[in-house]
Formats: sequence, C-alpha cells, structure tokens
Amino acid sequence: MYNLLIVEDDLVQSHFLANSIAKNIADIRLCGMLTTGKEALSVLADNVIDILILDLKLPDVSGLEILDYIRNQGGDFSPSVIVLTSHMNLLAEIIHHPCVYAYHSKVAGAECLLKTLSDLLLEKKQEKSTDVIKNLITKELTTLHYNFSYVGTKYLSECIYHSYYKTDRFDINLNKEIYPILSKKYHLTRPL
Repeated sequence: MYNLLIVEDDLVQSHFLANSIAKNIADIRLCGMLTTGKEALSVLADNVIDILILDLKLPDVSGLEILDYIRNQGGDFSPSVIVLTSHMNLLAEIIHHPCVYAYHSKVAGAECLLKTLSDLLLEKKQEKSTDVIKNLITKELTTLHYNFSYVGTKYLSECIYHSYYKTDRFDINLNKEIYPILSKKYHLTRPL
C-alpha cells in the first residue's frame, strides 16, 4: 500500500479525485484531503507520504513553497508529487523541479491523472523489487563471509545484480556486458 495525500482547496475537486482513485486503483491508502498549505506541511513533517497530489494555488502557503519544503528535507525518502493546476503560467516554475513527477491541468479530467498514477505505482513497485534483489545478494555474500568494507565485494555484488537481469544468464560476457556498466557507474577510467 502506498500513502496518498491530496492537497486541493476545492473540496468538490478533491472528493472527485479521491473517489476516482478509490474506484480504479487498489494499492493506495488515502491519508488525507487537505485544503491549506499549512496543514500539508504539518502532515508531511509527521507522516510518511508516498504520493502527493498538489494544487499550486492554495489560500495560505503556495504549492511552490511546499515543493521547496520537500526538496529541502532531502534524505532517502520524499513523496512523488503530481501537480494539479488551472494556472498554466505557473508550470514554467515547476516543470524542472526535482520533486515533481508529473503535472496536469484541472480541466484535463481524472483519466489522465489515473494513468499517471498507475505509471507511478508501477515504477515504485519496480524500485521495491530492485531493493529486494539487492538485499538478497547482500545477505548471501555476507553469509559467505564477504566483507563489504572492500570495494571488490561491492563490485562483485553489482556484477551479480546486473547478471541477474540479463535475459541469457548462462552466456554472459563480463568484459563486454557487465564491466562497462560498473566502470561508468563508479567513474573508473580503466576496466575492472
């Protein structure tokens, strides 16, 4: 389950969004429908929110200030933000914002938003499965008494991970297929 927060000052719009999401997407838990930016900042400070649907024009604190708050919090976790606005002139300010996953016009309808939400959930599930695979590799190498303080163990772990996702796992050429990926990732000037 992914936690969703809707920050929209138009109650009719937020109820419509919540109902549409509840009818069409099962993996989302609605954590709240807020109408002010101050409420949103309070909830974001105290709760883990995975997805935030954010109106840019709020009565007290603007959506832009909320985006800046999220960016300044940093850390490993920040919500994926889908911006809703009817003020298209504000899009220039958020189009390259690192916290914004997507943006939609309020007049576009719920179908576009639901498609974006489905795509976002698919990406989040893939990220989670990637983390599970990496944790299993780490656990196995630790069981075999490999020491992760050595850079070679880190490279070995990465090789196993990338080999796992190759379609033909029994015919892998490490020099041509895996080592270039690691060299690029770790900025190595010579091959491993």
